[in-house]
Amino acid sequence: MPTKIQIINNALIRLGEPAIDSLTNPNNIIQGVVSIYDMIIEDSLAVHPWKFALKTATLTESPEDPITDNYSYTYNKPADLIQPWRNHPLSLDYKIQGNLIYSNINAPWKWMYVAHTEPAFFPEYFALYISFRLASEAAMLLTQTMDQVSLWESKAEKQLMKAQNRDATMQPNDAIQNNDYWADHFYGAI
Repeated sequence: MPTKIQIINNALIRLGEPAIDSLTNPNNIIQGVVSIYDMIIEDSLAVHPWKFALKTATLTESPEDPITDNYSYTYNKPADLIQPWRNHPLSLDYKIQGNLIYSNINAPWKWMYVAHTEPAFFPEYFALYISFRLASEAAMLLTQTMDQVSLWESKAEKQLMKAQNRDATMQPNDAIQNNDYWADHFYGAI
């Protein structure tokens, strides 16, 4: 499984830089690359409901009162939440503010969400996307050429599509339910 330093080294090597052996490298440019990594991880996890980063939790009620009369219940936001994905019972009427979630859904309320995930749990296709994205973000800092920035942005975009495709196949789609309309359409009367 990949590590943070391996992903950073993968980006550095692609940009023609030597690999590092520590994240506390005193070189200011290397520290800049490490900072860029930290900034892009959450954003990269939020762009897709990655199967490896999905987590399900029952929200815990907060003793705080809702912020307006529009909401009846207050919940604690999961500490590792990056992006909500699904909830049950279904509600699109909620508001996340700070560490709280306001809603009109009473407990228990289950959420599936994209969670902060350690690099050790990244599949190779996602780690490769992160290294390409890091190379695109760090290219100007390291090479000072727009050609390198454009090259790695393009590679990152292509790898994102490949990664999303591979991730989507980790769980098959729901089967089409058998019903008379489908049977007539495919096998006969229509």
